Amino acid sequence: MPTPAPDQLAKLRADTLAAGAAFIDDLQHLRAMLAAEAPTQDAIRRASLALRRLFVDGELRRLAAPRIGRLHFDVPDNNPVYKAAAKEPFLFFLSGGVPAQGTSLRALSASRGKQRRVLAKDFDPDRTASVSLDGFLAQRVLCVNGSWISRDTLIKYAGEIAAGTHSGESAPPEQALIARVRDCASVAVEGDTVGLRLDTEATRKLPTQFAYNPAALDPALIELLAACRSLTQSADIKSLEATLTTELN
Repeated sequence: MPTPAPDQLAKLRADTLAAGAAFIDDLQHLRAMLAAEAPTQDAIRRASLALRRLFVDGELRRLAAPRIGRLHFDVPDNNPVYKAAAKEPFLFFLSGGVPAQGTSLRALSASRGKQRRVLAKDFDPDRTASVSLDGFLAQRVLCVNGSWISRDTLIKYAGEIAAGTHSGESAPPEQALIARVRDCASVAVEGDTVGLRLDTEATRKLPTQFAYNPAALDPALIELLAACRSLTQSADIKSLEATLTTELN
């Protein structure tokens, strides 16, 4: 794609400046929410709507294109997990990558059978990978019964829940899978101990708003918070934020 002329870039920047101001406010809110010991339901709802606007509605691309170009994000490196899952599917996997109650929630998994399974060869929970915006959205972050959920699907789902527009029982299969994860799995954090509750026979329920409960953390909420963390910590996002702040001042 040819590079726009300087006057075109200037117009693109001017046309997106108001959205840029909202973006800076969003980042400040997300950082405050992530720093809180227990994010409120209202804070999670606002974050869900912000992520949907930025990623699903394409606002982040429009902001970045005339200013810094392509965006990159550091994400948990799950490639060894995907290779292992191709040979033997996981009953449950949560990518995570965000702290809760002072404890890191990263790579929680469960497999069928009584024998304990090594998560994956060459897996390092602290290793990250740099990916494009498309790669960030496409990364698979949750798994139940061998079926995977991408970050993009999760953000769309959370945005619909926050806006009150989720279609419930008529939701598409990938979103119905998120609802199933929320029904059958939760993570408990007590001190340095992290516990996974998994009941694949759990009764199906109608989707509800996200709420932060360290005694029964919602896996989808954990991934939503992890997405917020990757967004706010991205070097490219910080550069875009600085550029917009200069334009606004």
